[in-house]
Amino acid sequence: MWMLAAMLLAGPFADVPFHSTPHVRAVTPAAHALLTEAVAKSSVLNLLIGQLDSTDIFVYIEITSLPEIPLARTKLVTAAPGARFLRVALNAHVAPWDRLPLLAHELQHALEIAADADVRDDDGIRRLFQRVGFSGGADQYETTAAREVERRVRVELARVNTRPR
Repeated sequence: MWMLAAMLLAGPFADVPFHSTPHVRAVTPAAHALLTEAVAKSSVLNLLIGQLDSTDIFVYIEITSLPEIPLARTKLVTAAPGARFLRVALNAHVAPWDRLPLLAHELQHALEIAADADVRDDDGIRRLFQRVGFSGGADQYETTAAREVERRVRVELARVNTRPR
């Protein structure tokens, strides 16, 4: 069993430049590319990733075409003593310029979950977001903090993309 774990750790993502932040991990090659871009282009995303590294939260990022994820979603997968595992999914059809801001938005949600040690299941998620956020639809929640982080990344990327070359 330990050999399998070692092979997985040394797999195609072993050269990821954000090894120092193993709490945020790519599940797919497209997610790996997105995280690499995030680290290279956004100080806000770097801060979020760094903050997650000091929590008990492990975030797995994926790019998906699932129709039930129109833009992006953060889902608690499971919780174990000392660790909680989240899956952040971004829809593959989201425009490239929207991906980093949406990733930041979802990582902010991960930090909101990390801040409440009692969030260990779906009911805990609901209680948290009913307390710190507002309803975004049936069993969907939103927070001002996540919207603000998304906005900050959009502004940050606009500045980077409008600099004279």
